[in-house]
Amino acid sequence: MVAATAVVVMQSHAIQERAPRLPPAASGAASSFELRGRPPDRVLSFALADGEVAGGGNTVSARRGEALELRWTSTTPVMLHLHGYDLETQVMPDTVAILAFKAELPGRFPVTVHGAGAHRAVLYLDVTP
Repeated sequence: MVAATAVVVMQSHAIQERAPRLPPAASGAASSFELRGRPPDRVLSFALADGEVAGGGNTVSARRGEALELRWTSTTPVMLHLHGYDLETQVMPDTVAILAFKAELPGRFPVTVHGAGAHRAVLYLDVTP
């Protein structure tokens, strides 16, 4: 398993694993975020509508070692899982959920929706060496 930092921001509260506590943000999203003492290399935002990424496009490319922050919103409650990095986040309507991690493993990794019998990819992360 790769050491990664997952941050979930929901309803103005920050819940974290292996990272310093973030202050709550008034809007329900983190106004700034640092990954192990530095800002992410890239921040990518995705909106899910009815369990699908709005606007098309289902693949994100990253370089190995790049620090990423994936921000998610959704019209319905969903649980997302980034395979390979074993990160999960619950995305609720009118909130922003954040997955922040360093892309250390090269390969293609799906972000899947879990729950209520569903297990399907909504996005793929391609990490190149």
